[in-house]
Amino acid sequence: MAGVKLLGGRRDVVTLELRKLHAHLLGPLGVATVPSNLGHAVVEYQAARDKHEKAFHFQVSRAAETTVLPSLIP
Repeated sequence: MAGVKLLGGRRDVVTLELRKLHAHLLGPLGVATVPSNLGHAVVEYQAARDKHEKAFHFQVSRAAETTVLPSLIP
């Protein structure tokens, strides 16, 4: 959704959504800073997820990621 809003020139809304993403998902996973764009958010999420998977010896399903990611990042 953030990518669509950015294309519409709504950088303010994108920034707010990235802050929410950090507050609810990335921050609790240990990501220290709010991502500057959607691509950065994806990279930070994947790195944090991978770290936690190793720590807990558990793999999160990639089904949603492989379905949605191509439409988010051109």
